[in-house]
Amino acid sequence: MRLQIWMPATIACLLSIAACKQQPTERLNRVVVLPNYPSGSAVELLHNKLSLMGDDASWLLHLDTALTVTDSLQLFFNTPRRLRKDQKPDLEAMTQFRMRGRDQLLLVGSGSADSLRNKAVLINADSIQTIDLSTFYNRLKKEGIRDLNIEGLAAYQGGMILTSRGNKGFRKNLLVFTSRDFFYRQDSANISITSVGVQTDTAFFN
Repeated sequence: MRLQIWMPATIACLLSIAACKQQPTERLNRVVVLPNYPSGSAVELLHNKLSLMGDDASWLLHLDTALTVTDSLQLFFNTPRRLRKDQKPDLEAMTQFRMRGRDQLLLVGSGSADSLRNKAVLINADSIQTIDLSTFYNRLKKEGIRDLNIEGLAAYQGGMILTSRGNKGFRKNLLVFTSRDFFYRQDSANISITSVGVQTDTAFFN
């Protein structure tokens, strides 16, 4: 895969894009080829180390800030290095945060297609835990996200934000606000859903 690093020249507003008076600009700063890694869907920086995950990869890749591969972490065993479409948990999003006094990395599946993609992986210095998110994802569907497709995740001081990308049959891009420990309290964690943008052109979605 090719890892493309974009350096923002201006700071974009995350949740109030309409309020930004200056159009954000970016430039491609560097391209790094990772010939032995299948794809790149999520990346996070923790302790000056980049963690990179592909939605069809069975292992997490670690790089330093110079984008040199340093090590890796196997997440799924007895599987090929590149997972077939009907095998992959589709881990599309990742974030880092502190919980119970420890730094954590959380990766979540898209929740699309089948239950195989309802997985989360929680990683800290002592353990790797795989969590079934079916209960939480089913709640999101009952709240109106008919075609769930989680492709973004971010921790903030008060909780977590998940993003669900729309498609031609369900033309809604959505932000899901919930608690930081939603994966442990799937049946009771608060859920608040907000639409993003007003795009209705089906050509915009794939």
